[in-house]
Amino acid sequence: MNIKERVLASLKTSYAKYGFKKDELSSLTDIISANLTDESTDDDVSKAITAAEGYAKMMQTVYNRGISETNKKFEGYVKPNEPPTPPTPPTPPTPPAGPLTMEQVQELIAKANENRQKEIDEAVAKAIAPYQQQQEQTRLAGLLASHEKLKSVPKTFSGKYTLDKEENLDTLAAQIESDYAAFKQELISSGQFVEAPATPKPEDETDDFVKQMQDFGSRNAPQPPAPPTK
Repeated sequence: MNIKERVLASLKTSYAKYGFKKDELSSLTDIISANLTDESTDDDVSKAITAAEGYAKMMQTVYNRGISETNKKFEGYVKPNEPPTPPTPPTPPTPPAGPLTMEQVQELIAKANENRQKEIDEAVAKAIAPYQQQQEQTRLAGLLASHEKLKSVPKTFSGKYTLDKEENLDTLAAQIESDYAAFKQELISSGQFVEAPATPKPEDETDDFVKQMQDFGSRNAPQPPAPPTK
């Protein structure tokens, strides 16, 4: 067996888990065997195959991601009055002609890691988006509740309004103040709202008590006897 046959035979066993087709294994064989000779030992062949496995993993990752994105894009789609057509999986990347240099291998691995990190960042951003939105809504609600114009407006009334953007704070506060004034006036006009009485002062309470005692004394004082009738 020449070196290409030996490499191909080893690849069929070592790379079986990647599911490469005949043409893909043949291309990998050309790349790996380029740095070997017919005199290379089985250990040399094994080391060369192991060194190139990072590239094989990258090929498989790109291929799987392409299939996943294609399936997701066409998920649930059915043409009207036509049977569904399965999506065509993307063609896996073709290995470059000639042996890979160490710089090329490092560049391919770095690119695969970059794409993987981008996917992770997008997933994290999507996961925390609802929490960030909730925090922003809480912050805007706090700004609205503490606005100077709403100090005399009950929370039960102002709480029905929602501030969408901070730049609309003053406009919405003025609207709530105006709406509450109109609402209160309507209740007063219909007799459903009465201004709360002012809290009595201690001296006022004392004056009222003295006046009540004086009135009681006047009502219960003994009356002089009526003059005799002639």
